[in-house]
Amino acid sequence: MIYPNFINKNSCIGVPAPSNGAKIIEKKNKMLHAKETLEDQGYNLVLSENLYKSEKGRSANAFIRAEEVNEMFKNKDIDLVLCASGGDFLVEILPYIDFELIKENPKLCAGFSDPTGLLYPITTKCDIATIYGQNFVAFGTQNLHKSQE
Repeated sequence: MIYPNFINKNSCIGVPAPSNGAKIIEKKNKMLHAKETLEDQGYNLVLSENLYKSEKGRSANAFIRAEEVNEMFKNKDIDLVLCASGGDFLVEILPYIDFELIKENPKLCAGFSDPTGLLYPITTKCDIATIYGQNFVAFGTQNLHKSQE
């Protein structure tokens, strides 16, 4: 199994929205606070263009969401792919995910709930360790849990 490098200060975190984004103001504010929190901790971020979008529970159509994930794995500057949030429709992107590209560009991918649908095939098809843990939006809380720090 491939164990990609863990991130350090100044690492770059890519945040795709492979499920849902944030349309309602409360969730948008939480994501804005997550951005601020992670940047304050010294991380660089590449955010999805669809992060603040949600239409029928999806940040964009399946092809666009998949291409966003593919591009984040392809981007050599990104050290960790941290899924934006959960949802219900991630499974729609799987036919468009380029698993060969992911194998060629192993990096940690993290999330939980609906993003499990992406983590599982990365681990099983690509033999790359993934992190079943926090989504990006979870870093938008007022106080981080010790495990998030």
